[in-house]
Amino acid sequence: ITSAMMRLGSAGFLGFCAGIVLKRATTEAAYTVGVAFVFLQLLAYRGYIDIQWKRLREDLLYLVDTDGDGEITRKDVLAYIRTLLSVLVYKLPSTTGFTAGLVYGWRWS
Repeated sequence: ITSAMMRLGSAGFLGFCAGIVLKRATTEAAYTVGVAFVFLQLLAYRGYIDIQWKRLREDLLYLVDTDGDGEITRKDVLAYIRTLLSVLVYKLPSTTGFTAGLVYGWRWS
């Protein structure tokens, strides 16, 4: 086994593990947001709170709209994915192996 194959293998394994963790984290985040939404809607329905959905949307849009066009587009999502990948592959010997492992880990889990 050559050195290049070893680097690809270890980076691929790390990517695989990161893919599993990221999928689990996004699933848990979606679950948490869903529970919060249901709870807030229940409180609003019962008259305890008044939710200003338009203002909430505008505030969230301001936070996540990377290009400032007033919409969440594919370009915004790709900007976040690129940033995440830059962090995850920082100083790794094989970014290709890591990325392949990441995709496989995401789909496998």
